[in-house]
Amino acid sequence: AEPESFAIHVTEGNDNGPPRVFVVGADSRGAMFGVGRLLRALHWEDGGIKLDAAFRVAAAPEYPARGHELGYRARANSYDAWSSEQFDQYIREQIVFGTNCVQNIPFEDTRESKLMKLSRPEMNRAIGEICARYDVDYWVWTPVEFSLTDQAARQAELQRHEEFYQSTPRLDAVFVPGGDPGDNPPELVLPFMEDLAGLLARHHPQAKVWLSLQYFDEPKVQVVMDYLAREQPDWFGGIVADTSALPIGETRRRLPQRYPVRWYPDITHTVECQFPVSWWDPAFAVTLGREPTNPRPTAYASIFRRFAPHTDGFATYSDGINDDVNKAVWSMLGWDSQQDVREMLTQYARFHFGADVAEEAADGLLGLENNWQGSLATNASVDGVLALWQQLEADHPELLKNWRFLQHLLRAYYDA
Repeated sequence: AEPESFAIHVTEGNDNGPPRVFVVGADSRGAMFGVGRLLRALHWEDGGIKLDAAFRVAAAPEYPARGHELGYRARANSYDAWSSEQFDQYIREQIVFGTNCVQNIPFEDTRESKLMKLSRPEMNRAIGEICARYDVDYWVWTPVEFSLTDQAARQAELQRHEEFYQSTPRLDAVFVPGGDPGDNPPELVLPFMEDLAGLLARHHPQAKVWLSLQYFDEPKVQVVMDYLAREQPDWFGGIVADTSALPIGETRRRLPQRYPVRWYPDITHTVECQFPVSWWDPAFAVTLGREPTNPRPTAYASIFRRFAPHTDGFATYSDGINDDVNKAVWSMLGWDSQQDVREMLTQYARFHFGADVAEEAADGLLGLENNWQGSLATNASVDGVLALWQQLEADHPELLKNWRFLQHLLRAYYDA
């Protein structure tokens, strides 16, 4: 059986006993993801849980890396206000949809958020503990924001990294972006990464150091590719494909085959970003800005199917909970890229809102995406989408305590 795979089946009870549901994993992660898939299928209500007796699933992930960035820093629209318990719950909820990786931002953005319940070092360690507890990979994004010709600053940064490596119980990868922020040439970045790898090996021997090509022009890209082809370093994990000038397919073609390509797609922003909303009415664009509640399941399914085959998976860029639907969709596409979009939304709504509203809520989420298609003045869906969400609001007042329901209800009212 493939790693992380699982099977779920229902058997008739023995001696007139109750039926039994079996979740069988190829490994511990497989069992965990199998439980998550079962939770997405259950019809639960107060006092009872139901499951179709014919329910059968056997699944293995199409892509080995399926992660999301949950960076604890002041710039986030949500994460900086969370406790470690809220991080724990949110990570569990991502696992339900198939996530196996969390990426944190331990250093960048030195501003102190007044909302933070823990210091950056305390939460960095807490996230590592959560990942260790649930056996999900722990990645960190660590830009170099100073000139690597400054030897004092370089040594101080190495020391900061080692202190973090020593403090966290789990660490699987350190990701150094070529830029944004940072403006060092690869001739300086690569030796610095090698020094990081030496420190990393002392505390997390299996972890690797990864690089993105962001802000590197073609001569700089060639320096990286020549170095990797010539040296073939064991400490190097692979290339993270983001918004660099080199297309993702070309990155895969030029990179030595032994190294994977991991995608870093932006699923949180709507304008001035990697995947802006197409034909977005200016009335939305100038008032909602970059980070509104933005379910875009159909668009992102198309984008995923176009680019993901060049990669070994992804860790999405996110600055908060505005993209919560998108995270679930990406995680599920990482298991099966050809899944039906509406079925994924139905599973999301069934788990988070309840089976009795799953179908209508899935249509409501699709409707919010349709509201953003073309001219608002001639978009005939907006009023109907609001009516759908208003009906859910009236029929299920208990959902007014559910933040996921509220943020999408708010979008429906706002669009109208």
